[in-house]
Amino acid sequence: MPRLIRLLVSVCVVSLTSSLVAEAETTFLPTLEPLPVHPRAARFIVDQVRSNHLIRNAPLDDDASSQIFDRYLEVLDRRKQFYLASDIEEFETFRYEFDDALKRGRLELAFRMVNRLQSRRDARYEWILKRLEPGINSFDVTTSVQLPLDADDLAWSKDAADADLRWEHNLTDAIIHLRLNKRENDEILDLLTKRYTNRRNQNRQFTSEEAFADYINSFTHIYDPHTVYFSPRDAEDFHMSMRMSLEGIGALLGIEDEYVKVISLVRGGPAELDGELKASDRIVAVGQDPDGPMIDVVGRRIQDVVDLIRGPRGTVVRLEVLEPVSSGGASKVISITRDKVKLEETAAKKKVFSLEYDGIQRKIGVIELPKMYADLAGEQRGEDDYRSATRDVEKLIGELKEENIDGLVLDLRNNGGGSLPEAHKLVGLFIEIGPTVLVKGLGRKRQVMKDRDKNVAYDGPLAVLVNRSSASASEIFAGAIQDYGRGLVLGTRTYGKGSIQSILSLNHGQLKITQGKYYRITGETTQHSGVKPDIAFPELIDSEAVGESSYQNALALDVIEPARYEVIADIDGLIDELTQRHEERTKNDPHFDYYRRFEERINFNRNITHVSLNESERRARRAESAAWRLKTENDYLRALGEEPAPTIEELDEIMRELPRKRAEEVDGMVEESGRILLDYINFKPTLAYREGATAAALEN
Repeated sequence: MPRLIRLLVSVCVVSLTSSLVAEAETTFLPTLEPLPVHPRAARFIVDQVRSNHLIRNAPLDDDASSQIFDRYLEVLDRRKQFYLASDIEEFETFRYEFDDALKRGRLELAFRMVNRLQSRRDARYEWILKRLEPGINSFDVTTSVQLPLDADDLAWSKDAADADLRWEHNLTDAIIHLRLNKRENDEILDLLTKRYTNRRNQNRQFTSEEAFADYINSFTHIYDPHTVYFSPRDAEDFHMSMRMSLEGIGALLGIEDEYVKVISLVRGGPAELDGELKASDRIVAVGQDPDGPMIDVVGRRIQDVVDLIRGPRGTVVRLEVLEPVSSGGASKVISITRDKVKLEETAAKKKVFSLEYDGIQRKIGVIELPKMYADLAGEQRGEDDYRSATRDVEKLIGELKEENIDGLVLDLRNNGGGSLPEAHKLVGLFIEIGPTVLVKGLGRKRQVMKDRDKNVAYDGPLAVLVNRSSASASEIFAGAIQDYGRGLVLGTRTYGKGSIQSILSLNHGQLKITQGKYYRITGETTQHSGVKPDIAFPELIDSEAVGESSYQNALALDVIEPARYEVIADIDGLIDELTQRHEERTKNDPHFDYYRRFEERINFNRNITHVSLNESERRARRAESAAWRLKTENDYLRALGEEPAPTIEELDEIMRELPRKRAEEVDGMVEESGRILLDYINFKPTLAYREGATAAALEN
């Protein structure tokens, strides 16, 4: 759930007329009405979701109507910045009418709410532009006001004066932020004036199509967060992204409050290869070419921001991004050269590294698998050399066996999934025969996908390394390896997406709809809960902000009848001892010291609940955050034998280049995974790889 702003304390503000907040009558603001196609489209979408969603025939009743009402209000005014309490009191009278209205394709209530919002916004933007006229020094940046980061319990503004005060605080917050990022008052005034002029103009260009999509998705999202209606334009963008045919930076973007936020990076894309842009970064400005002007994009529609970022291959786009508020809210400008996704960067790769264990040098093989990819078209055409994750991993395993490895680490960190059949085939490389995954949907009996090929590509010691960004098909693989006792699962709890979506074409747009779930062979689902590792490593991603459990209305955890299978090796009895050895060994390990300090910082930041409207306090927070980062990362650099950085700016450059500089080395988590594997072999000597061994031998 995105963090919102809540008001705690009042301060004196410059006196301005509050009449601007009254419902505006302006020739610039059109009254939105449903298009002729919308009523029929609404009825059809409602019928399709109710008939074809995994939760079939869920009641569309007063309870559902209440949920739709709440979701629609959240979509329209998540931060409670525009509506007044009197608006909400009026709207409450038809809280329980949306079910009947949707069944009949009646859209008047929804458009009444959105037109009121458009009016409130237009008046508010006019108020803001007038408030900025006295200049930046007219704002008080020395107050004791604290703005909570979580505004779930924020009340709607009582009246116009209350709304004015709330926006006085919002503007003060923006001014302090810009000052901390080294903007002068004249520049701040110019930027904020342009920002809110743009928002006013965009508000006046808001379309009935956009309003319809917002309303219909308030309905679809009461089923689950992955059931989504795409307007005709959005459907086109969705399919272009699925084909990966866009030339751009390779990033999935979403909206959080007034910011466009980076959800994830495409493996092999320009942004991922560049290394500076991170998931959770918030984009505040976009510039073209190395020296083009930066265009403020705070509050803009995501489609407009995507259009600015998109561009021809070989051209440069510059992004100004913000770090989280709790970390100080610093900004930086990143330059990325647009390009197509390099498919080779998404393919499986191997490494070999050596570890000394009991005085003997041991070899550990590593296979990095960024996604469960498959060239389905090539396979259907019968091409002998079509690419797939399983084929590539099998080939790499053969090469690693020739190098006489003692154990294998399959690195699935940040593997967001892909082809479910590919995950099924991949499990088959490590077991003789047996079930790999269960699938159930739309009232049908569960389907059991089974590996029937007795050939085993690798039967030696195996560790699967995962993190919070390991999702979907990669979770199915990790879960199957764990359930069979075929290997150790190491890292952090995975994402928890266990649902399956299909695309339904409509006469107007398209519908992505959840129609099934997949389950582990134990009958447990990965949905919501993910895969819990056998041995936990420090979390470097905020698990409360990332993962299926962070979504509203995520499908629940459930259990179905398990498949019949035989455990290959009894691992459970060794986990406590292996964990104890791991923890003892990594107490003074520089990598794990670095990881644990980051995990502690994530927990520290998670407990920060307010942002100050006192500029001195904000500067102190920023300085503390920078000092922590400089010390923590310089300690890490020294431990690696690298030169420390004297400033944050130089540290950014060093940390950006570090992965490329040490590309041939393995990171601390992979190295420790190898040591855990060697501990495991020490307990279970029969697990040591030998030519001709079979999975059955592991039971002896």
